[in-house]
Amino acid sequence: MKRLIKNDKKGAPSKKILQYGQERVKEPLSSCVRWLLALVLPFLFCVPFVILSSIVPPQEKENMFNIINFDLFGENAEVAPSNATEIMRTETTPFGAQSVQNNDKPFLQEPVQTESNHKKKLLFLNATDASTLVIGATAKAKAKQEKGQNLPYTIDVLIIGSKNNIDQAKVQRETWASHEAVRHFILSTEYDNVGADEECKNDNPLSSKQLSQALQPCNNKYQFWREENARSILSDFYSTNYARQQWLEKKSNPKGWLCVQRRFITSFTRIVELYYETKSLPDYFILADDDTYINIDHIVKQMIVEPEELRAKGIHQDMMELPTVDVPVVTAGCRVRAPDQMLTLLSPYGGYGTFFSRGALERLIEPIPCRREDIINKRADNNSSSKLANSAISSGNIAEDQQSCAKLLHKAKYAYPMSATIAEEKYFKVGDSLNQVFYKYSREVKIFCLHSDWFIGYIANFHNVSRHQTLVGGDEYFDKRKMNVTENRLHSLPNSEIYRAHRPGGFCKYGDKLSCVPGATVCHRMNSTTLKKIHFDSLLLQK
Repeated sequence: MKRLIKNDKKGAPSKKILQYGQERVKEPLSSCVRWLLALVLPFLFCVPFVILSSIVPPQEKENMFNIINFDLFGENAEVAPSNATEIMRTETTPFGAQSVQNNDKPFLQEPVQTESNHKKKLLFLNATDASTLVIGATAKAKAKQEKGQNLPYTIDVLIIGSKNNIDQAKVQRETWASHEAVRHFILSTEYDNVGADEECKNDNPLSSKQLSQALQPCNNKYQFWREENARSILSDFYSTNYARQQWLEKKSNPKGWLCVQRRFITSFTRIVELYYETKSLPDYFILADDDTYINIDHIVKQMIVEPEELRAKGIHQDMMELPTVDVPVVTAGCRVRAPDQMLTLLSPYGGYGTFFSRGALERLIEPIPCRREDIINKRADNNSSSKLANSAISSGNIAEDQQSCAKLLHKAKYAYPMSATIAEEKYFKVGDSLNQVFYKYSREVKIFCLHSDWFIGYIANFHNVSRHQTLVGGDEYFDKRKMNVTENRLHSLPNSEIYRAHRPGGFCKYGDKLSCVPGATVCHRMNSTTLKKIHFDSLLLQK
């Protein structure tokens, strides 16, 4: 038998390769080494793993060995086991849902129209039309039907955000807005800036002089409002409290703040106009900022389920803190009350969300009954609607709508508050709905001299889009004293009101004064990290 030797000749193969006919190799030693390594290596691998397992908490161990695409409801949770031979990466689709892929083939793929994907989908307002809403609603209902589930209630959400902060709106969609009740989640950005403000159609910052010129008409109570023939104690309040230059210059983007006040309203009226086209209204519509947190479970329970249970027991709507969804009511997550000695003026604090019932949306999209045929048609609708049989609006809503007609056509004949407008009467023609009036107003008025929250408060209180505050609920001191004040209409979540800025009540504390806590219904000034944390903490609390 020839011996194995190492080849030292020039041009020979590597010395690591054993050749026949040269130096002898002691194979028994090599076999021993191989057996020794076979015994020792598993031991060396297992001991650190056992030690690590005893130190790392179970939850962290799970995260170490799994890549998780979070679906916040267990039945649709998607877990992708990690594999050392594959390099996994997570991509964000234009709609915010995550697509996890490896080098070879998709692991999850968009845009398959599943319930889970639809639930996470983020719609951009500038790319949304009536067909988009109809298709989305149909897909969600179909998915529910395939699961053998009904769809007892629906909620739509409009977020006023920024093209520079889309990721945060995606986090909202993937956390609190992933709730099964949320039908559409729509984002408005700078691409939705429309109207007479040409400066809002570009990204150029305003100089200090330009900012001063932009603010001057709104700060001067005798200029804009008198020119529009709309000066009143209401407009005087707006002028006195409109943003001042020193306050605005402290913001990172003063121009952005000015532009978003109009965009809040153009976006809102755009969505309501789509509801008119589709005739598909949600039970509740939520208008909020991109730093808003909302516990949808609480909203469903307090605003939809509990009122229906009370009505089933024969409780009248006036004896409910919040009525059923067919009653027009606008509820602020946090309500701001103007100084009582000046005037009765209620506005939502927009960062905490504002909630419109289906009845409020109907009030906005139906023609204002100025003509005889409109009044007759509305009476017929009310008499034929079984839903309104136990409703406070069945007899009073026609008279309240006629007040809007009188206000828009003949405000000069009346005293305050009927005489107080924001100059919207210039854009009204008989047959219009309230939303059509303000759709035109928000786009065509030369200067928008309102904070967006004031506008919401104005339509709720002065155009009766919300029912009057009742003896049940509301503020114990103010609301009970103002039952005869017609413009005391904007509701709020329990005790959530600001009268003096340093003493916010209820959920108004969670934003400017305190950090959000699990169990809160609404919070403001949230970021992506705190949105995720408070949502998961709230889910754990519910269990």
